[in-house]
Amino acid sequence: MLLSSKAMSIKRTLLMVPSALFLACLQVGTSAAQPFAVGEGAAGWSGDVTPTPTQTLHTYARYRSRWYAGVGLGAGMGAVEDRRGFDQSTRFGPALSLRAGVVLRPWLLLGVEGSHWGAPDQHGWLQVYHADLVASLFLLEDLGFYLKVGVGGGVALLEAEDGASQRADGGVDVKIGLGYELQVGRRITSGLDLTFAHTSYSGGSVDHLCLRLTLGWY
Repeated sequence: MLLSSKAMSIKRTLLMVPSALFLACLQVGTSAAQPFAVGEGAAGWSGDVTPTPTQTLHTYARYRSRWYAGVGLGAGMGAVEDRRGFDQSTRFGPALSLRAGVVLRPWLLLGVEGSHWGAPDQHGWLQVYHADLVASLFLLEDLGFYLKVGVGGGVALLEAEDGASQRADGGVDVKIGLGYELQVGRRITSGLDLTFAHTSYSGGSVDHLCLRLTLGWY
């Protein structure tokens, strides 16, 4: 009788071993199939796709901080509307710009922009200078597209070929532009800037449209 009880106990134990092994394998397989969140280690998948502090957001906006400076070089076309018999034909010539300011937000810059456009004239050389307060709005914060508007002062200068005489007219200047900046380094950008400017003075006005290659620093 005693031997029969021991035999039944051993038989029951042997029958339980396969069931325990099956449950253990099932638990290991379920854990292996479960993904882990980046940066969570063995804590398991949380379902949150928000980047952790250890991850880097590769956007242009994170480079725009504190202050900025830049230069632009290109060419433009323009015309003069003058009530004193000035030649009003369209002219083509080189264009230069310098800018500097502060970064109010990663998507909003405020600064000063000085620009120059010059073109040959039948009497000599026409030059237009601007000094404006300019706000630049990045339409897509994480990219480099921007819209800018500015207001300030402008001077139209006509210098004779021999340099013996010149005429200068000053007035109010307004400008609007579109551009794109490509991040080529941690602090350096390169891009294109298309700006239209209108300078109004007592005897008339000057309008010109300039396209410049730009180099910026943040």
